[in-house]
Amino acid sequence: MHRNKTAYLIAVVFVAGLVGTGCSSTEPVTEIRQPQQDMSDREALFWSNRESSRTNYTEADVDFMTKMIAHHAQALVMSALARGSAHQHSGRQQAADMPGMLSWEQLEELAASKGSDFDRSYLTFMIQHHEGAVIMVQELFSTNGAALDVEIFQLASEINAEQITEIERMKQMLETMSHK
Repeated sequence: MHRNKTAYLIAVVFVAGLVGTGCSSTEPVTEIRQPQQDMSDREALFWSNRESSRTNYTEADVDFMTKMIAHHAQALVMSALARGSAHQHSGRQQAADMPGMLSWEQLEELAASKGSDFDRSYLTFMIQHHEGAVIMVQELFSTNGAALDVEIFQLASEINAEQITEIERMKQMLETMSHK
């Protein structure tokens, strides 16, 4: 059982480490392929259909989605700690370029805390984490040409609304805990 937890955390940290190479352009991601002038009508139709079927994701859209995967992976690690199912970490996440990500020291603090101290730390750190997701959405929406694709826009909008709602709910939980 411990082996599976360690393998899971290694996988999460590995995926999170892969996102350290973000993109910054807002140009649509497309393959450069110019059809030749002397191609057959069938070949021209193929390239025309291929070009028209492309999605218009920008590099900012891809960067947002890639970083959101790693961002969410850390939330899964935090939630595993909340369930008491992960007590050791096998690596460090490359999170310096993502807002709201907990430092290694914060993750260790969370893992070491118990009882109501854990509950307060978990909520405090998860608020920080969710605020980072909101910042990531704001950065996406403020990038010229980004989030024009309906699916990207819808996902980012849902993330924004859900994270803001969760932040308020967790702040209320912290307030309730401080009165006990």
